[in-house]
Amino acid sequence: MRAKLSLLLIIAAIAAAVMLAPVPAAAESTWDQIKRTGKLRYGAVDYPPNWYRDKTSGKWTGFLVEMVEDVAKEMGVEAVPVETTLGHLRPRPSVQ
Repeated sequence: MRAKLSLLLIIAAIAAAVMLAPVPAAAESTWDQIKRTGKLRYGAVDYPPNWYRDKTSGKWTGFLVEMVEDVAKEMGVEAVPVETTLGHLRPRPSVQ
């Protein structure tokens, strides 16, 4: 009887420790980050006519830049270009 009671107390202590253990916070989703910061960051690659940096104004332009800015406007956030290169893009798997 005493052994069963000790075993029950040990199991209860383990269960309480597991239930009280800190739970890691879920990673912030991209959507939550956009809402929190008010900024839609996008990769801008010098690849005319899709996107390119205007030499006189220094601003990014092109039809994809306009599309991202339209999406950001609909979302009520600011579109922020993050300059990158084609080398940073993920390689596509070969299609056979």
